Amino acid sequence: MKHSSHTVHTALALWALGADTEIIQAGYERSCTYLLPRFGSPEKITVGNFNQHLGNDEYYDAYVDFFKEIVKEQGVASAVEDYVFSEKANFISGLKEDEQPEMLNRLMDGIVHSMIEVGHGLEFNVPGLVAE
Repeated sequence: MKHSSHTVHTALALWALGADTEIIQAGYERSCTYLLPRFGSPEKITVGNFNQHLGNDEYYDAYVDFFKEIVKEQGVASAVEDYVFSEKANFISGLKEDEQPEMLNRLMDGIVHSMIEVGHGLEFNVPGLVAE
């Protein structure tokens, strides 16, 4: 996910390892040097168009916004169950093979990054990271 803010990952990891303020600040500043700017998506992601833009980087912000709302409404565990592990999150009857959402495969495709996002989100109670 090239639009993810790694500054959060850096700060949380350094803090968890006991780094002082100076080290955390230095890590934050270094992380900021290679971030891409966030940009608006062409349209909002809804339950109705959820599958249409999967994998399209132009909709990254819209998916993050969508999942922030889902996590807020359902809670982290329920959101992950519904949108990663459920059958409907992976395979929908009647769709062609190349149109299937395959959300578990998407999570596993970037497993290290996904584990950092979800792990930090759960460990430090930061729902926005789980949404990413």
